[in-house]
Amino acid sequence: RLRARAGDRTTLSLTGRYHDAKYHFPTDFTGVPVDRNQFTTDETAAFALDVGHRFSETIEGQLLLGRSDIETGFENPADPPPGPGFASSDHTSTDRTSADARVQLALPKGIRGLAGASFEAQRQDVTGAFREGRDNWGIYAQATVFPVSRLQVTAGGRLDENEKFGSFWTYRAAALAFASPTTRIRGSVGTGFKEPGFFENFDSPFSIGNPDLRPERSFSVEGGVEQDFARGALGVGVTVFAQRFRDLIQFTFVPPEPGGPNYFNVA
Repeated sequence: RLRARAGDRTTLSLTGRYHDAKYHFPTDFTGVPVDRNQFTTDETAAFALDVGHRFSETIEGQLLLGRSDIETGFENPADPPPGPGFASSDHTSTDRTSADARVQLALPKGIRGLAGASFEAQRQDVTGAFREGRDNWGIYAQATVFPVSRLQVTAGGRLDENEKFGSFWTYRAAALAFASPTTRIRGSVGTGFKEPGFFENFDSPFSIGNPDLRPERSFSVEGGVEQDFARGALGVGVTVFAQRFRDLIQFTFVPPEPGGPNYFNVA
């Protein structure tokens, strides 16, 4: 990691990570140690650049750029006699490139605002199976206000435009109230979505994808109370939450129809 400052208003952070692994495993899919020369490989390179600039006492900008390349492989060389004489090999390449630009505002009366836009390009190549890609755009905004004494309210929303699945609107709202200097009450509500993975949409050497999958949707609500005792030396908290998922993506070894996809949305 490298961090630098350009004057009093601009900061820069560059991070990089490289990972190379080789994993030998002697078992078949049932766990029986019958194949001692098969192995998997995993090589990952990731980089991120974070640049921040304070334009004034109330406006601050931030730019985040990211890139990751993941190469995974499965190798099963032919076994010497009297073992099986066949060999198999599989290779997957996954690339992600992202950019996020945002502006943070510090307004009078303690109001805090955040707005930005993001982009992500996803690419995946599986040898002998598929080579696919998709782009995603998003815009978002969030604000934190103090409408009355001892109450903080945060609300935000995000609109995503997915190249393959269309537009999705998600939101989040949260509140924190100080019933007393030692008692805090909080609550939140929010929604989310998750697109199917490439392996879930497209055929791979080990499964049959489903191009008709719908993205997963979620709704969650949460509430809680926190109490401090002994001048803050002891704290007790209770949280209650509920989550609901729609179109959850599941996997089955035995499709309802022979030759059908292994992935499906839960009704």
